[in-house]
Amino acid sequence: MSIADVTVSITDNDTAGVTIDLVDGVAVTEGGTTGDSYTIVLDSEPTANVIVTVDPDTQTRVNGYSAGVSVDLTFIPSNWDTPQTVNVAAYNDAVIEGTHYSDITHIAGGDGYTGVSIENVIVTISDNDSLLSPSSTITTHYPANIAPERSPGNYRGRPRQLPVQTTVPPTPQAGPAPEP
Repeated sequence: MSIADVTVSITDNDTAGVTIDLVDGVAVTEGGTTGDSYTIVLDSEPTANVIVTVDPDTQTRVNGYSAGVSVDLTFIPSNWDTPQTVNVAAYNDAVIEGTHYSDITHIAGGDGYTGVSIENVIVTISDNDSLLSPSSTITTHYPANIAPERSPGNYRGRPRQLPVQTTVPPTPQAGPAPEP
């Protein structure tokens, strides 16, 4: 018995994509001893290496590199579905900024992944720089009864000292020294 040839058509339904898992978002503190992290994984198996470039702005550091330095994550056909961790830390400056935000962008390249849209990660940064106090008051004394018609230093009667209060604007208190 002979079997007739059969023509088979295979349609590839895999789509190149990158998934970022933020869990609870990313939040870090300037000068903090620990940071936060998120993971990146490919959505489909490539036939060759795919590189995802993680590009932080100057407010954050990723994977231990200096602030603003990009890091490449390489996915190979055998580990495409294993999430890779991006560790995030805030750059510790001496600028009073309050709570502010950092934008980390991602770019993929290689084996059909070039130009794939990848979401940005917005990092919430708590500032460790603060003011000494809301304001300081300084009290000074000056002679209150200077006679305008007389030369300076000549007083009518006994000079009195009246207090005058001046509010001085807050003085910034720097946190730890800025990172190199």
